[in-house]
Amino acid sequence: LYADWERYDEAEITGQQAVALLASLGQRRSLGLASGTLGRLFHLLGRYPEADAAYREGLSCARDVGDGVLEGLVSAHLGALCADRGQLEVAEDLIERARRLLHGRTPPTLSATAEIALGNLERARGEDPSPRLDRSELETRSVDVRWALRLLKRNLKS
Repeated sequence: LYADWERYDEAEITGQQAVALLASLGQRRSLGLASGTLGRLFHLLGRYPEADAAYREGLSCARDVGDGVLEGLVSAHLGALCADRGQLEVAEDLIERARRLLHGRTPPTLSATAEIALGNLERARGEDPSPRLDRSELETRSVDVRWALRLLKRNLKS
C-alpha cells in the first residue's frame, strides 16, 4: 500500500518487518507473498540484487508449500527482473514456467501478470511489447498486474 502511494521508504521498512516476522513464525506461504512483494518494490526502485534475493526467497517458499499460483506470480516477476538484467535465457525459462502455471487460472489477471512479464522480455530483446500494454481494464483489479505494468512502462521510457 505504501508503495502504491510512492512512500517507498515506509514500504521497505514495513515489508522487511513482515518478512522477519513471518520467517520467525515459520509461515512459508505468507513469507513467500511478503518476499515477492518486497522483491517488486526493490525491482521498481532499480535495486536489482535485493529484488533478486527477495524474489528467490518467495519462489523457494512457494515451491516448499506447493502453491502453484504463488510460484507462477513470483516466477513472472523474477523473469521480468532477469530480462531487465539482460539474462534473457533465464528470463524466458521463468516466464514460460509462469505462463504454464497461471494459464487458465481465475481470475484472468493471474495469467495477465505472466503476459506482461513476457512484454518485458520482448522489450529486452528489442521487440515491440506494446500489444501487452492493452490491459487497462485489468490494471485496476490486480496489484500484480498494476506492478508489472508499472515496471514495463518504466522500462519503455528508458
